[in-house]
Amino acid sequence: MLRTLSLAVLIGCAGQLRVNEAEQELGSDQVDQESELDTSRYDGASLRIVEPSSASFLPWGDSHTFRAEVRSAQGELLESVDEIRWSSSADVSWEPVEPVFSDDRLDVGLHDLTAEVQLPNGDRLAHTVGGVLVQAESAGTYVGTVTANFTLSDFPVNCAGTSTLVVDPYGELVDGTATCVGGLGDVEIPLDFVVEADHEAGDVDGVVAVRVMAFSLDFGSEGSLQGEDLGMDFRGELFGSDLNGRVRTRRISRDAGL
Repeated sequence: MLRTLSLAVLIGCAGQLRVNEAEQELGSDQVDQESELDTSRYDGASLRIVEPSSASFLPWGDSHTFRAEVRSAQGELLESVDEIRWSSSADVSWEPVEPVFSDDRLDVGLHDLTAEVQLPNGDRLAHTVGGVLVQAESAGTYVGTVTANFTLSDFPVNCAGTSTLVVDPYGELVDGTATCVGGLGDVEIPLDFVVEADHEAGDVDGVVAVRVMAFSLDFGSEGSLQGEDLGMDFRGELFGSDLNGRVRTRRISRDAGL
């Protein structure tokens, strides 16, 4: 009789233990669900693009870091927000969906970058940074001098003037103009130059068209682009004598025509 009673007590206790455990699990799940449904921490939150900043320069083809943050009204970083959509005013195909990432796909252009997010509480946030310039490191406007010398009727003619060259946004093409005035006694001889060249890995090769009086001739040219300095030499025959010229410029801005 005693053995039967003890067995009944043990069975009863085990059953009560399972009930208590089930109630604890149910309570834990309920707390998690209530936490997920509580979106009050998103109230008053803000979105901000941290990288890049407005008016940044991003060399085209390089990998750059893009970062956007959502912070609560108290300034706490809300790391649970992991889907932030990016877009560009100058590259419609660029559409990352991450808060932080590295990317080298943003095309050449002057970009307004926008990050957007919809929070669990239904709020939609957006932030834009403007004037983000993406182009080749070498692109820009170069200003400097042009010199040329040749012989006319056995008299040497030397001229010096100014030149302006532009390296295109992709860093592949160089074009521009130059002008100088040479003297032959009291007679002034203006010379105009038009530059068209290709740039690759620091080497610049192309053509300089020389226009003097009613004549226009194309001269081969070669040069280099190193850092902020762009120079070209050109030579050919003009009026039966050798003409030698050189262009020396330095970058004054990143303006490449965008």
